[in-house]
Amino acid sequence: MTYKKEGKANFRQTEGLSVMWNHRFSSSFKCILLTALMFVPLTHASEQESAQKQIEQAVKGNLDHEINSRAGQQGWRNYKLDTRLNIPSSAAHLEHCPIKLTVNASDHNLLPVGNLKRAVSCEHPGMQWRINVTVKSSLTLDVVVAKTGINRGQALTPDSVHLVPRTLTRQQEFYTHVSDVLEKTTTRRIRSGHIITSKTLNAPAMVEVGNQVIISASKDRFSATTKGIALEKGNKGEQITVQNVSSGKTIQATVIGHNKVQTQF
Repeated sequence: MTYKKEGKANFRQTEGLSVMWNHRFSSSFKCILLTALMFVPLTHASEQESAQKQIEQAVKGNLDHEINSRAGQQGWRNYKLDTRLNIPSSAAHLEHCPIKLTVNASDHNLLPVGNLKRAVSCEHPGMQWRINVTVKSSLTLDVVVAKTGINRGQALTPDSVHLVPRTLTRQQEFYTHVSDVLEKTTTRRIRSGHIITSKTLNAPAMVEVGNQVIISASKDRFSATTKGIALEKGNKGEQITVQNVSSGKTIQATVIGHNKVQTQF
């Protein structure tokens, strides 16, 4: 009886150990499976986030380059470009591009302000995709405004205009140096606080119809110049139609100096 009792007790003890071992194995196996299942979507989410971040950085970098180039040419002192990007949800399915993304403007705005469109593409031989991004941007900088009410035909003086920081949310003309408007007369009455534009001033055009002009164009870190013929007259900051002498094509360009205009590739 004693033998059977000890044997039965020993048997139960062994059985208990077996059940506990199986239970621990099952729990570990479940943890491994759960970890494996969670790993794939987490990695995929990371790739999605990386592609979207790459698009965002590429577009913002492109806009920063545009505004910095314009600021350098026009001699802006203080300026700030604020942008809000709208990247389509389809970007979540794109893979991270192994090379620098290409960004092209889909609009004709020479100043990156207002509602903009940018085409972003990955041009890697083993991975090619393209997506359109919309941007809403505003530019804050010091511009020349009327200090007091100015009558039609009145010559501008340092007492009638001054520099004031303004936030621009659309394409419009402006001056950033008081010296550019002094001694010019107004074509109509200008109220106090209004931005001075070339359309409100009488002044000899910097570019006349038929004049030969120098066309400068830039994109990213590349720039080039060529000759053109002005098909419209214009003053500094105005957009006019110019014919490229080499290609014969007509383009829109902004007057930046005497017989000098600027455009984009």
